Amino acid sequence: MTYHLSTGSGRARYLFKDLGDRFLAFSMCQPGAESTRPDANFYPARVGLSLSYARTSKVYNFASMTEQIRKKLQDEINALERELVHELPKEIKKAAALGDLSENAEYHMAKQRQEYVKARVRQLSKRLAELSMVNMNNIPRDKVGLGSTVKVYDNTKNEEREYNLVTSEESDVAAGKISTTSPIGRALLNKKVGDTALVVTPNGKRELEILSLTTIHDEASVD
Repeated sequence: MTYHLSTGSGRARYLFKDLGDRFLAFSMCQPGAESTRPDANFYPARVGLSLSYARTSKVYNFASMTEQIRKKLQDEINALERELVHELPKEIKKAAALGDLSENAEYHMAKQRQEYVKARVRQLSKRLAELSMVNMNNIPRDKVGLGSTVKVYDNTKNEEREYNLVTSEESDVAAGKISTTSPIGRALLNKKVGDTALVVTPNGKRELEILSLTTIHDEASVD
């Protein structure tokens, strides 16, 4: 976490970086400079200084993220539709001209690709429609939902874990980002602090006790 303290218009800016264990690192830079790279100008300081600071944190930006996803999906749809309308008909026609369609590998491959592209366009169009219907006001304020950060205790593995619930397009299990449609995501949805979620996976059942919860609304209010 980084804290900013300006000494006034046209004067130096101090950058404070949270190093944990009640210590901060700080440096002085010119007005407008935003780098917080640790270097020889950083010195440790105990927390407790009288500072007026603004917390700069990265929160789940619902509108921006869904817009990026919609654009990505639409771009793929446009590319596939161009292939479907312009490129594949030419390939099919060219392959058909070779004769004997029963043993024409090029023709059958082109037709299979055509069917795949049609199915993929339908799938992406459906997903695009689903995203357009998502309303942040419908996301619960006191329960786990899209954009929530959840700390749980895994009773099966006897360990604490933290998950961030995101869309399937943003899913990154290694980074703790799990889709709301994943087994864990589905189990956590609409749970409150103190609840226990039962996750059913091919490897067996897991019980996750909700220890803490920060919803997308909480993060938005902080931002």
